[in-house]
Formats: sequence, C-alpha cells, structure tokens
Amino acid sequence: MRNNKYVVFVVNPGSTSTKIALFENDQKIFQENVNHDIKELQACRTIHDQLPKRMATILNAISDHHLDLSGIDAFAARAGGLVGLSGGVYRITENNTLYETTLNSNRHPNVLGPQIVIELAKIYGGECFTVNPPDVDELCDYERVTGFKELFRESRGHPLNHKENCIRYAQSINKHYEDLNLICVHLGGGVTVGAHCKGKLICCNDCLSGDGPMAPTRSGWVPSSEIVKMCFSNTYTQEEILNRISKCGGFTDHLGTADVQEIVKRIEAGDEYAALIYNAFIYQVAKQIGACSVVLEGHVDAIILTGGIAKDDYLKKQIRKYIEWIAPIIDQAGEYEMEGLASGAIRVLSKAEPVKEYTGIPIFNGFKCKGAPILKDYKG
Repeated sequence: MRNNKYVVFVVNPGSTSTKIALFENDQKIFQENVNHDIKELQACRTIHDQLPKRMATILNAISDHHLDLSGIDAFAARAGGLVGLSGGVYRITENNTLYETTLNSNRHPNVLGPQIVIELAKIYGGECFTVNPPDVDELCDYERVTGFKELFRESRGHPLNHKENCIRYAQSINKHYEDLNLICVHLGGGVTVGAHCKGKLICCNDCLSGDGPMAPTRSGWVPSSEIVKMCFSNTYTQEEILNRISKCGGFTDHLGTADVQEIVKRIEAGDEYAALIYNAFIYQVAKQIGACSVVLEGHVDAIILTGGIAKDDYLKKQIRKYIEWIAPIIDQAGEYEMEGLASGAIRVLSKAEPVKEYTGIPIFNGFKCKGAPILKDYKG
C-alpha cells in the first residue's frame, strides 16, 4: 500500500493498442491508450508473437510518464480465450491453469493480458488478477435452449462492464450486487442487455452471433430462413455473411456509418431513413429490456444504461417512453472496464471478496436432465 491506499496498474489489450491505467483505491490517477505500430503487429505470425513489442511500448509509456510503480499491490489484466466460468476475480500466476490456457489461444489480443502483467510483476512486484473476463457464463438453462437440439446459446456479452456497473449502483444505495435484480444495458459497438439476478448474469443476448438488437456494426436479429437463402444463393461467401452479422451490419449496413452522433445530426436535418433505423434500434433495445424484466418475473430494482451510446440524449429520451414503467432508470453512460479491473483487484486485496482459481473446466458441460443430448453432440 502507498499512503494507506491500494495501488493497482491495469492493462487492457486491444487490436492495435493497449489501454493502461494506474489507480490508488478507486481514484484513477493516470490512463493512456498506448498505440502500437500496426505494421509491426501485422508482421507477427501469431498474437503471442506481439508480446515483446507490446511490452516494450508499455514500458516506454511507464517511463515517459514517470509512473512510480514501486510498492505496487497488484496488476489487473483483461483476459480471454478461457472456457465458460462464473463471474469474479481470478488469480494469475506464471504456473496456473489460467495463464497456461491463454498461452494456447489466439482468438483476441486480450489473451496477452495475463502475460503482460506477469512480466510487469517480475519487474515491480505485486499480485496479478483478471476480473470478470469475456468468458463469464452464468446463463440459466432455459436461456441456453434453442429450437435445434444440437445447438445451444452461449454466453457472449460484456460481463466486465455489466457487473462493474451493477456493483457501482448497488454501492450507491448501500446494498450488495447479490441482493438486487438489475437489468444492465451496454450500448456500444456491441449491444448487450442482461438480466442480473442476485449477482448472476442469467440472461444476456449473444451480440457476436447475431442475437439481440442491431448495433452500430452488428446485425442483431435477422430471420433465419432468409439468412439460409443468402448462404445458398451463390452470391456471398461465408466470410461475407459472417462479416455482415458481426462487423458491418446494423447502422453500417443501413446508413454507411457507425457514428451515432452523425446519425442524430442526419435525423435533425430531416433524414427520414436515418430516423427509421435509429428509432428501430431504440425499439429493439427496449424490447430486449422488457424480455429481461419477464425473466426476472417483474421484480426489477433498476435498469442501468451504460456504454458510449448511452450518452446520447435523444436515445435516453426515446427509450424512457418504453421502459420507465418497469423500474427506475439509472444513467451510467460510458464504459467502466478499467475501473472494473481495478476495483475487482482491490476487493480481493481488501478481503471484501475471495479470489477464485481458474480450473479449465467449463461451468456448462451439457444439460443434466434425462434424455438431453450429451455435450459432444452439440455444435454451438
């Protein structure tokens, strides 16, 4: 500790940059988005080959900004490439299963998070953690079932930002996250609406697979039979279809932009089609909120709006008309991923929350009821 405050350094690797931040308790005293040389990253054969280049850039940033990491308590990193696991704070050591698992995954640069903080800890000391990684899976079984017996729904959302926002709201009313039923609405490049029941994210749309509302670059719900027809039309490749679902659908497909501020300006200038699409997006988000309220059997303590799009006053005004009857609406616009990583580490350091050990055993390995297909039969 430094001046009776926990000191935590946070690392969040992205595609071409790494966000870093330094916290003293809940106070963020430094943050920077460290950009990496794109050509150098592209020259790397695998994501793991990027580690030395990212480390050098991060260490240069620490030096350039004269950051004092002596006596640091912990490093907290975004992680990924794990099997489904329950929410919480997980320990990272050079020899544990979590670290070894990330070494074998090339899905996303966030798999480098644990490796980066381990290297930093070798230099400066301190413990290493990850908090509510993208692989958090707390769905109830009803949420997993689909109309195809060999397919089940998977948990892919924004658990770090979701849970940090829920914890923050609970603290603001002097309660615990585990005592509340909340609906958290993450409105960013991806859009997820989740039902949090007494500390568990039991229902959430899979924003990566075309589930839920459309988003700036993602299609959301699309009629399945029409997608099948497109797939077999000899017009599109598999990659083109997948890209329209997860990379260039939604606002981008309709309006040629993912920029909400531009879309709102177009609406104000009289663009009727922009108004149709953006209002349809708001409608779809509200519909998903309503679905989550049903999952919680109508017992909803609050609806939390978060993410970058939640800053838009037009959206907040319009969506209120649909949902204000369900529960109080809490405005927590913006993203709190860096804060979520730091606060999770501090909860463990202060013994407010126990640390978890990653086992590598998925939390869901098939339905337990008699007659259900065994997991290896699933294609999800």
